Amino acid sequence: MKKLIGTKLLAVALIIATLSATMMAQTRLRFARGATSTSVSGSLTSGASRRYVVRLSEGQTFTVNVTSGNDDINIQASDVHGDFTAADNYFEVETDANGDHYVTITNTGRRSTRFTMTVSAY
Repeated sequence: MKKLIGTKLLAVALIIATLSATMMAQTRLRFARGATSTSVSGSLTSGASRRYVVRLSEGQTFTVNVTSGNDDINIQASDVHGDFTAADNYFEVETDANGDHYVTITNTGRRSTRFTMTVSAY
């Protein structure tokens, strides 16, 4: 009986750790006062993803532009309604919800690459 309880506690701890890691694995993007865009740079290994979150208002035009050494970056965007677009290197959409919007970029190339991502909202 004690072994079963220990196993269940371990399972719960692993689930909490996984959820915490997933929640911490995103970076909040903020615009400087008066700015309509912000940029981040970094590197991604082959198959790796990075998730960003930005707060937007309904009706804003939301763009994401990614340049990389291999031109193999896929962009997936979502909001409170779920996924709404997937594109390679660039997308533009008018938001239909207030609140957090998520951008996940994935290196679909066979090698690591450096990237610069510019997110705009106006």
